[in-house]
Amino acid sequence: MKIAELARQVRLAHSRIGGRVRRTPVIEASVPTPYGPRQIVFKLEHLQYSGSFKARGALNTVLGAAERGEIGKAGVAIASGGNAGIAAAWAAAQIGCHAAVFVHGRSPQAKIDRLRSLGAEV
Repeated sequence: MKIAELARQVRLAHSRIGGRVRRTPVIEASVPTPYGPRQIVFKLEHLQYSGSFKARGALNTVLGAAERGEIGKAGVAIASGGNAGIAAAWAAAQIGCHAAVFVHGRSPQAKIDRLRSLGAEV
């Protein structure tokens, strides 16, 4: 894929999800290393609605599919008992469609509870 096409897709994603996701802060820290202190930059995506950066991609994917008429009554389905499943359930809830999330039998109850609180069928 060419750089111009990638740039177009990034702009399109930004226009889709802008205002629907949190603008999370960036902080800098000086970290000691054997070679002297180094500046580290942290993007605090754990403050996103889904608890991870995955909300951005999930919302872009769901909104894009909705724009193309690819999401019907069936909604979205994902196999993930983690942050990707939570992000997909959150994104589906944003447009009012059904989300089915298939989780592993040993998924933490806290993740399952979060999925259900977002309206997902688990």
